[in-house]
Amino acid sequence: MRPKFPLNNCLLIILFLSFLSTMEGRSQDIPNPIEQIDSLWGVLKKDANISDSLQTYHELIKHYNGVQSDTVVYLSNLLIRKASANDTENIMRGNYELLRYSINRNNLKKGDSLARVIYAIALNEGHKEWLFRILNIRAVLFSFTEQRDSADVYFDRTKKLMPYVEDAKYKADYFQFRGLHHRRGDELDKTMENYLEALEIYKAEKMFESEANIYNNMGTIYGEKENYDQALKSFERALEINKSLNNTRLISNNFGNLGRTFYEMGQYDTAIEYYMKSLKMEEAENDFKDISELYNELGNTYKSKKNLTKAQYYYNLALKYHEKTGDEDKTGYANIAFNVVDYHIDKQEYEKATYYLEKIRVVLEKKNLYHFNQQFFLSQSRLDSASGNYKDAFFNYMKYKDLSDSILKVQNVDKLQELQMKYETLEKEKQIENLNVLNKANELAIVRKRYQNYGLWGALLFAIMIAVGLYSRFHVKGRLNKELALRNQEVKTKNKDLTEKGLQLENALAEREVLIKEIHHRVKNNLQLITSMLNLQGAHTKNREIGKFLRRSQARISSMALVHQTLYNNKTPGMIDFKKYLEQLIEAVYKSLEFEQKSITYKIRTESIMVDIDTAINLGIVINELVYNAFKHAFVDKTSGLLEINVDKWEEYLEVNVLDNGIGISSNSKNEQNDSFGLTLVSLLIEQLDGKLKLQSDVSGTQIKITLNAPTSN
Repeated sequence: MRPKFPLNNCLLIILFLSFLSTMEGRSQDIPNPIEQIDSLWGVLKKDANISDSLQTYHELIKHYNGVQSDTVVYLSNLLIRKASANDTENIMRGNYELLRYSINRNNLKKGDSLARVIYAIALNEGHKEWLFRILNIRAVLFSFTEQRDSADVYFDRTKKLMPYVEDAKYKADYFQFRGLHHRRGDELDKTMENYLEALEIYKAEKMFESEANIYNNMGTIYGEKENYDQALKSFERALEINKSLNNTRLISNNFGNLGRTFYEMGQYDTAIEYYMKSLKMEEAENDFKDISELYNELGNTYKSKKNLTKAQYYYNLALKYHEKTGDEDKTGYANIAFNVVDYHIDKQEYEKATYYLEKIRVVLEKKNLYHFNQQFFLSQSRLDSASGNYKDAFFNYMKYKDLSDSILKVQNVDKLQELQMKYETLEKEKQIENLNVLNKANELAIVRKRYQNYGLWGALLFAIMIAVGLYSRFHVKGRLNKELALRNQEVKTKNKDLTEKGLQLENALAEREVLIKEIHHRVKNNLQLITSMLNLQGAHTKNREIGKFLRRSQARISSMALVHQTLYNNKTPGMIDFKKYLEQLIEAVYKSLEFEQKSITYKIRTESIMVDIDTAINLGIVINELVYNAFKHAFVDKTSGLLEINVDKWEEYLEVNVLDNGIGISSNSKNEQNDSFGLTLVSLLIEQLDGKLKLQSDVSGTQIKITLNAPTSN
């Protein structure tokens, strides 16, 4: 299946490079770069002093970087050599242009190495604006290389330096880069918050190309939130700006995004029109990679229109043009081929689906594309299930599950060990440094006292040896002052080192907290995988009772996954806001049912109550069962109804009331329900929570009261 509005590493790096390319100037009124280069060479010959010459070299290097010429390396190294040892500004400029050159060629490792060099110089000089810029870039590089915890730490360090930055453009770049980072982590609310901050600055500074990029990215976020009206407005605004700048590359990208938006809205004909506009521009540029991706999108669109003949036609074109891209690692081929497999499965052409899966398998083994193995096993499981081979479908799905679990386990164990070692090492180093500083201070006090005694002896002998006394006094005082100055310098150095160690410790603790949140995120994902597996089995069973049981099991597991999702987004470790969790849970149950033409509503009354994870999971499953049964059975013979869920916390217990104004529970149905698995599960979970359940029902409705003796924490 094609994901909604994909934003992969390649696109992120392209956006990042576009920001670096405009980092020294605005987006409007830019002269021809070749003419600028020729003009600067003429100016360089006339520069009378070294200062003017170095400035011209810098301008020349920037323009060569703009046209991505290898001359950048020669001139940047020349600028660094020509600058004097104390001319740190030009040394940092030269290294910065080399950094831009490396990232333009996707050499992120070299770029990070150069960023470290600039950071060391800026730190030694106390240059806060350069520190801000380089920490910001290093944060993005960590994000690109999947080191999300380190990226968060560096973004936080960058933000602390923002008050020292005068150029508003650099502040806007910070918000833009952090938005891209949150976008990679699917933290859409945080992404949008940072984009809006950047957009306000870009507008004020008239940085039109960056403004267009923001609108384009915001359109993607709106699309993922299914707010298609806002998505279209954002993409159209980006298109309007890029047309005014005559930026054909980004205009084509805007057409593609508009096509994807209309696709998601189900307006397939309009989507095809925009895809064709983008395709026409890419064909003019002979960009085979983008052409291949657009044909793939067209195949998906015609498949959704049920026009399988054209879908197959465009899928074949996508594969054909992909062969022209020279994609040595074959990642693009795998992405298209998986779509082709899904197409043939939907068309019940299982032999062709098997053929393409086998080709994918050969590519994955030959090119060592291990990151596609999970998707391969999932597609193989779907094919086996569709063709009735449920046994192999189950085992292939378990391979997929085991692979994701093993990767997660290795990553988490290694990361925990690394963080623990960092934390313990920093603690020991801090203790040692504190002891060293204390010892130095004691030694200094002893030396001071010793020389004070010398002064007293000199005073007693002053009358006898006035000349020797004066000499000794001034000699000793000078040496003492010198030693004191050296000791003070050592203390200052140690204090600076301690400050740096403290910052590293703060960063390590921040990384540890991020990892705990990441574990909750992974647990939530694994629970969602289980629900997908149940859905896979339920889609092919003909037994209605088994299908009903699988759907209820999905809902129960989803209620547990929701707890871990809430913990991932929560600032308080191990505790969740039960009010927010309850609102999301009831809304999910309500949306999963169809009430035909009945007017059935619900109301929740509760305050913000913090509960631990075990209470939240068990109580969430209980309320899930009670609410589902009420929605399903309480209003059978009624055209309207109201369900109320009230939660109150007293000093020593928690009380939950589920009330409806439905038809009530007869004695027969009550006995039948008491025998059902759902109410048995409710009873067991309430007993596990050391609670009590009380049920009252008549023709005017039903009330179920749950009292928990176990205390919770606010």
